[in-house]
Amino acid sequence: MIARTWGASATIDGAAAYQRHFESSVLVELARVPGYLGAFLLCHEESGRVRLTVLSLWNSTDAIRRFAGQEYETAVVHDDAKAVLDDYDTVVRHHSVAVAAPAPGGPE
Repeated sequence: MIARTWGASATIDGAAAYQRHFESSVLVELARVPGYLGAFLLCHEESGRVRLTVLSLWNSTDAIRRFAGQEYETAVVHDDAKAVLDDYDTVVRHHSVAVAAPAPGGPE
């Protein structure tokens, strides 16, 4: 499994708008990609600013390419997202998942 991470920063209002975009557009788009396994939007607020981190899970590099294209290390940031973010990463990081531990009694 591969974890793809990307980050951005925004005002509190911008982060809320990005969350709506993530839920209504990004997750819908990702769900259509074979090999997509799930995603998280993480938010960290500090001093009136929010750092956003998107972590998506994939079964292979080929699956990531189906979403992001051949230049799969380039971030996919739609205009709707750019409009509400103050700053964002233009490249993503990919991590091999070494250990995945579901919660006891939770889904496997």
